[in-house]
Amino acid sequence: MAMGMALRQRATLVWAEIPNDGTDCLLQGIRQMSRFSDTVMEHAQSPINRITWEAADAVGVAGTPGRGHYLVVQVLLDGDKIKDSAFQCHHCGATVAAGSVLMDLIEGLTIETCLLLTADDVLNALDGLPRDKKHCADLAIIALQNALSPPPPF
Repeated sequence: MAMGMALRQRATLVWAEIPNDGTDCLLQGIRQMSRFSDTVMEHAQSPINRITWEAADAVGVAGTPGRGHYLVVQVLLDGDKIKDSAFQCHHCGATVAAGSVLMDLIEGLTIETCLLLTADDVLNALDGLPRDKKHCADLAIIALQNALSPPPPF
């Protein structure tokens, strides 16, 4: 019972902290209590290049499609530069946001530069992710590296 009272008091404090500037108070309250940055929410709700192509110059997969979360990166190359990119994924909004922001990050970069990108670059571009969602940035980078790394010799 005391826990419920504490939560109601905290919610009241959050609502009381919202300035009355004529904007929608409900939306402000949700954003203030959200675990995700505005950038994450924007990319999760309106992802960049979340499509699938019939033919791509390179394809990389992280995770296992059909068995849990995964992310697939497809790229079109112009020489050694990324001409266009696309992704598909299955998991949560943070994975969608990580894939989306990665597509934005790699546009026009060389393969060599793309291979230097890290999960921290994706996290910084998203203005961070909660600790329990940071693996989503790893998933995006692994898929990109799998797409652009040369295949191992046999």
